Amino acid sequence: VRRPGERRMSRTGASLAERRLAAHVEAVAERVPAVVAHTCLRLLKGAEGGGWAAARAALKAAVTASGDEPVDDTRLIDVFPRAPLPSDPRPEPPVQPPELLDEDAIASLFEPGGAFSRALGGYEHRAGQVALVRHVVQAFNGSRHLLAEGGTGIGKSMAYLVPALLWARANRCAVVVSTNTKNLQSQLFEKDLPQILRTLGIDARVALIKGRLNYLCLRKLLFALDHAADELTPPERHLSAGVLAWSAASGAGDLSVCPGWGRAETAALSHKLTATGEECMGRGCRYATRCFLLRARARARAADVIVANHALVFAEMGLESQVLPPYEHLVLDEAHNLEEAATQHFSIEWSPGRLRHEFGRLWKAAPRHDGFGLVPAVIRQVRSGIFTGDEAVQQELARHAFGILDALRSAEGRTDSFFGGLAGLMPGRGAQVLRLTGADARPDGWAGVTAEAVELQSVYDRLVTRIQDLSRAIRGADAGGLPLHSEAVHDLDGAARRFQELALQLEFVIAADEPGHVFWVEKSGERSRGEARLWAAPVRIGDKLASDLYARMESVVFSSATLSVGGSYAFLRGRLGLGDIPDERLLTCRAESPFDFARQCAVRVPMFLPEPGGEDGGYAEALGRLLADVFRRTRGRGMALFTSYEMLRAAARVTERELADSGIAVLVQGESGSREEILETFTRELGSVLLGTHSFWEGIDAAGETLSCLVIARLPFGVFTDPIVAARCEQVELDGGQAFKDYSLPAAVIRFRQGFGRLIRTRTDRGVCIVADRRVLTRGYGRSFRASLPVDVASSPSREALLDEVEAFLA
Repeated sequence: VRRPGERRMSRTGASLAERRLAAHVEAVAERVPAVVAHTCLRLLKGAEGGGWAAARAALKAAVTASGDEPVDDTRLIDVFPRAPLPSDPRPEPPVQPPELLDEDAIASLFEPGGAFSRALGGYEHRAGQVALVRHVVQAFNGSRHLLAEGGTGIGKSMAYLVPALLWARANRCAVVVSTNTKNLQSQLFEKDLPQILRTLGIDARVALIKGRLNYLCLRKLLFALDHAADELTPPERHLSAGVLAWSAASGAGDLSVCPGWGRAETAALSHKLTATGEECMGRGCRYATRCFLLRARARARAADVIVANHALVFAEMGLESQVLPPYEHLVLDEAHNLEEAATQHFSIEWSPGRLRHEFGRLWKAAPRHDGFGLVPAVIRQVRSGIFTGDEAVQQELARHAFGILDALRSAEGRTDSFFGGLAGLMPGRGAQVLRLTGADARPDGWAGVTAEAVELQSVYDRLVTRIQDLSRAIRGADAGGLPLHSEAVHDLDGAARRFQELALQLEFVIAADEPGHVFWVEKSGERSRGEARLWAAPVRIGDKLASDLYARMESVVFSSATLSVGGSYAFLRGRLGLGDIPDERLLTCRAESPFDFARQCAVRVPMFLPEPGGEDGGYAEALGRLLADVFRRTRGRGMALFTSYEMLRAAARVTERELADSGIAVLVQGESGSREEILETFTRELGSVLLGTHSFWEGIDAAGETLSCLVIARLPFGVFTDPIVAARCEQVELDGGQAFKDYSLPAAVIRFRQGFGRLIRTRTDRGVCIVADRRVLTRGYGRSFRASLPVDVASSPSREALLDEVEAFLA
């Protein structure tokens, strides 16, 4: 267990991603083809730390044992088999009129003596699950939408997956099931759907589809490996060896399941091994028949049930989809997050990090090196001995390439100046937010920022022209003269389109006058440079969902454990654009959890703590000491949920200090590793506690003794200084409502219910929830939070009383 203050790097400086990939290479070394082993050894030359020495030894042993001689790396592509892509995945049209499902027959599958009770050991009949099944069938049969709320342990996913599968099979059409998280995607595809197919004995096609940046691009991978000395840093070469060995051994190309992938240290390499929409050559790529992305999309377009995610569904709203087959029945799980997910998808972020990434795609300087990126690669090809064009062509191509480098230097300088001007709008240290409201209320210095933006757009226009000049020059050259001729043209054209889009987005955000949007400048306090970012986000997303998504659907099932507030669905119905749906087209179903909460959990409120945000400012200090006292009594086994990083860090410092000699590991979000690393350690080590913020309020399934005490540090109201929250509160008032009662309070109650739901995950779990915000008992609005819980809330007047109650309950 990593203790507070320990670094994430090993003594050798290797990252966790390197260590995990190195261990995987060592494990699969004897299973990879000889060409892969030799390529990996070339990439790992000189790599010693982080387990790479052991991986190299395993690869050498495998090569020696096989007796294979070194092979030509140009045959590496043969490791990835061809698979013809179907051009007509659905030869039969859907059944018209649709064949309706037998509601009673499907419900009986879940009853005692039904198919699931016979097939699954320890199966428990849940009346609420059967009710959900019936409502989903009614929605499909009646072309209606359904708000389906199911408490923890009700079996929501099985309740909608079975009708979805049977409807798709009966009507020869696709049903899309969309989630907000990859974890739920994996559960549905790898566990729930196979279990249903086995139990029902039906032959159905199911597929999992993710965003394109999850899939390994063979064109970019092979280019990076062929030019590793020029294109990859030493750590990237090591990671690339791990990716190659993993993909070759598993036959998989979904990087999100590659050991060690998806962490900060793999981000830069990810852009070199995956393809954006502009970079992807689609079916025109020479590796199309081997492509992981195209193969996954082909499976999706031929499937009966497709497990997707909200971002993909949003991206294809109103379009003729290139990924999903035509569909009219949609299940949106984790639907309480739908507004947030849609807002994030349709927002614009204009940031230094994004610009540095785009510049780096074209050229990234390196010491004693021509640099990395597309333009240096073209220059090296032109200068190489295999270039067959005449000297005049060579000089023309080089001139245009160096013209791009000159334009890039100018663009980078202007970009730095622009973001410096933005940061200057907010002097001082720490994170700051500056909302851009009406044109007559712009901050001092805004005119200078606007002038910089106009000049920056001109600089980007010149950069685009230089990129297009090189692209045309390559087209005009002999196609056989320049290696990777068509691919260089494709990548350059994609880069030009991206910078054109960036210029348009800058114009949109700087104008900051589009109705229905909120605009702001944000300065980070996390980095020493205090970088500023520009943002634009839609204020109201429900109308767009209604017109571009729901209107095309026969039925949409909204599923979550938390859709209602006080027994009413009015809040999310309004936020998600369901307000204009006629009542006869909208079904609701609320299935209570089967757990015995009165026996399994207790909720306590420490009345002796100061109120959060009180005048004395001592709340975080007092909370930190209380956490230490509580977690001593529980012997770890606890989690605390915070509403801000600032409060989290302040309380964590106190808790770590107080528990320094206790043997209890304190895992702090943002300091003790990635979210996945922290959760993995927490669930493995009983003597640990986890302190987390936003991303830990939901999607955490730590069943059993691991999580015996949950602390909710503060009622999760939205931060009133957040531009989106402020703009939505204003919109509610403009619409005639009350911002607190009609927006802030119900949103906080749903978040509160999600946080509480982390505690009891099975019938055998027992735990205590401490709501460390006494306003839940002292303020009038507290009754809304108390009413949302399945168990009574009791006060604890003193520290000792609380600690004794916690210890007694868990004992």
